[in-house]
Amino acid sequence: MSVGVIVIGDLGHSPRMQNHTLAFAKHSKKSIIHFIGYSESGLPKEITESSNIKVHKLSNCIQKYLSKLPRIFFLLYAFLKILIEIIQLFFILLCCTKKLKYIILQVILLESPFHSCLICLHNNQMDKKI
Repeated sequence: MSVGVIVIGDLGHSPRMQNHTLAFAKHSKKSIIHFIGYSESGLPKEITESSNIKVHKLSNCIQKYLSKLPRIFFLLYAFLKILIEIIQLFFILLCCTKKLKYIILQVILLESPFHSCLICLHNNQMDKKI
C-alpha cells in the first residue's frame, strides 16, 4: 500500500500531518508513505529515520526570487507561485510515487481548488478511486 501525505507548507511546522504520517507508518510496516511538502525546518527523527517514509521536498528557491518583485507585480507573483507548486506536485505524484491508495492533503484555503483538481487528475490513474 502506498499513501501520500501532502502539505502545501512547511513539513516541520505541520505536527498534525507528521502525526498522520507516523500513524500510517506504524500501522502498516509494508506500506510506503510519501511525505510531500516544503522542508524549511527540521523533521523529527522518527520521520527521517523511518524506512517506510519517503520525504519529497518541494523547492521554493524560484519563489524567493519572485517575492523580491515590486508590489505592483503581486498578482503575477501569486499566479506564478501557484503554477510552480502545481508543476512540482504533479512531477512528484507522477514520477516519484507509485500508485497511491490514499491521499491526505493539507492546503491553504485559497489554493485548494488548484491542488484539488491536480489530485483528482492523479486519482483517475489510481487503482481505487476515493
